[in-house]
Order: sequence, then structure tokens, then C-alpha cells
Amino acid sequence: MVIVLTVLSALCWSAFDVSRKALVRDTPPIPLAAAFAWAQAPVFFIWAAVTATASLPGVDYGWPGLAVLALNAGASIGFFAALRRGELSRTVPLLSLSPVFSAILGALVLDEWLETQQWLGVALVVGGALLLAWPRTPAQREGSAVGAALMVVTAALWAGTAVFDKVALQHSTMAMHAGLQTLALAAVLTTGLAATGRAQEMRSVRHRRAAFLAGVLVSTVALALQLEAVQLIAVGMMESIKRATGMVAAVALGRLFFGEALSVGKWLAVAVMAAGVWLVVS
Repeated sequence: MVIVLTVLSALCWSAFDVSRKALVRDTPPIPLAAAFAWAQAPVFFIWAAVTATASLPGVDYGWPGLAVLALNAGASIGFFAALRRGELSRTVPLLSLSPVFSAILGALVLDEWLETQQWLGVALVVGGALLLAWPRTPAQREGSAVGAALMVVTAALWAGTAVFDKVALQHSTMAMHAGLQTLALAAVLTTGLAATGRAQEMRSVRHRRAAFLAGVLVSTVALALQLEAVQLIAVGMMESIKRATGMVAAVALGRLFFGEALSVGKWLAVAVMAAGVWLVVS
């Protein structure tokens, strides 16, 4: 069941990527992230109220909650900073390193030590994802090394978010944790936008209301499923399954919507990731 939750979460994140791709034409990335966070927070608070889990967490929630907020905010800013300093095709594939960071942090923070076979599976997932997404031509590989380094740091920060989500959920209900985190992230991003006179840019999501509402729906479901799954499985295992599912979904969506070719290299990468997932979960 937990594998199903993780796969469904990854598929929802992939659908969210499609929504963001449509919206980013009219709304810059950081205002878009803030707008999504403002829209998601009430959904989680309503969920908490309906399920009678709306009580605020105790003081023990403080440090892991702040860690999640800091890591998530840092990753969100780092992601866009990396894209500004490096080529998209060179930097984004480096997010495939997140299962490695998750496995290491999960072992150090949560004492979730993977077996040798599972570490091999994590390595295969990362290798397959990099093989699938890495730029093929010298022109594609041109870009700043600073951007690549920032994306590696971003992958580590997002991995840490999942780890400390698991710690925070020991002191809070899932709906309240999600609500507090999205509300705090919205406040942090909006404060930064307001300081630079850009807060009004969030309003541009009104130009594509359907895409925005669809993005709010799938991202809310994705986060809820991920938080449910992370309580039942080692973080490194979850991130490996999530990353492999997301990359395969990207191949399928690319073929379905954009007519992208399914090359031998892509099939090989998918096979490598499938073998990695099998080793992780078996």
C-alpha cells in the first residue's frame, strides 16, 4: 500500500509540473510558488478542521517544523537561483541526486539504515535518472558550474525537507503540519516579493484560472500522499520510488503531449531505474 501511495504522489507531482509549465508563461516562478502556497494552506486547514485534527502542535514541533520551513524555502529559492546561473538542461537533472541525500540524511537523523541491496537500488535509480535527463550535446552542456553546484545543494535541501517532515509528524497531525508549512512558506516568499516591490505579480495567476486551480488540487493531493507515505517507509526508499516514477512519467507525458521520441537510451534508462526500484523495495 505504501508503494502505491508513493507512486500516486509522484504522478501528482508530475501533473503539478505540467500545471506550472503552463502558468509560468504569465507568472514568474517565485510569485507563482507564493500564490500556490497561499491557495494550498486553507485547503489543509479545512481538512484539519473536518477531521477534528485542527489543534496546534506542542513545543516539540518547533525545531523540526522550523527545519522543514527553512529547508523548503531555501530549496525553492535555490532552484530558481540555479536556473538563473546555469542552463536548464544541465542543472535540473542534478535533482536526481535527491534519493542519495535522502538515504544519507535518513540514516543520520532517523536511524533508517538501508541494506546493501537497497543502496545499490538507490544508485541505479540515480544513475538511470541522470542517464535519462542528462544533456546529450556540447551545446546543451554549456552553462555555469555555479548553477550546477546550486542545484546539487537544492537537491540536498529538498531531501532534508522529507527527512524533517517525518520528524515533525511525530509532534503534529498531517493536515495541521501541511497547513502550517504552506502558510509559513507563503508568508516568507511574499515578504521577499514585497521587499522588492513584486508582490503584485502573484495576481497574474488569474489569467489562467483553470490551470492554477488544477495545480492547487494536484499539488495538495501530492503533498498529502507524500506525507502519508513518509510515515510508513524509509525516506531514502520513498525518494527513490518517487524519483523513478516521476522520470518515467516525464517520458510518457513528453511522448503523449509533445511527440518526443522514445530512444533506445530512454528505454535503457527506464529499465535501469525499474531494476533500482525493485532492489529498493524487495
